[in-house]
Amino acid sequence: MRQRVCRSLNETQRKFISYLGRYQKVQQFKINEYCENYNRFSREFPDLIGNQETRKELISRVDVLNKQLWESIQTRKDESMNERLSYMEGGWVQLEMVKLCSSIAKLIELEFKRFFTISAIVTSHIINEEVDLQE
Repeated sequence: MRQRVCRSLNETQRKFISYLGRYQKVQQFKINEYCENYNRFSREFPDLIGNQETRKELISRVDVLNKQLWESIQTRKDESMNERLSYMEGGWVQLEMVKLCSSIAKLIELEFKRFFTISAIVTSHIINEEVDLQE
């Protein structure tokens, strides 16, 4: 049972890590587009790179990109937290607890039966008491 629980926990962790590692094409596209625009601008207008107005415009564009990426990151964080919550409240723990309690009840029942059998062998008579355990 311990091995099954560990395997299940590892599988859940693997799924969540896979979920977190999903590729975001939109963000990478925005970064690549910004880099391409900057490189193209610097190749076409190398004399404007040192200009103060050009610098302000580039900083402004970086700020816009920064805000867009942070919004995307926040959205992704919220989605990940919801996914984590669904894993935690999915009922898996309760199901495992029911299975564990059933196994323990069966173990106790088998131990009582073993005790009665050993007692009957040692004393040469059968005990008339019945133990009723519900699973």
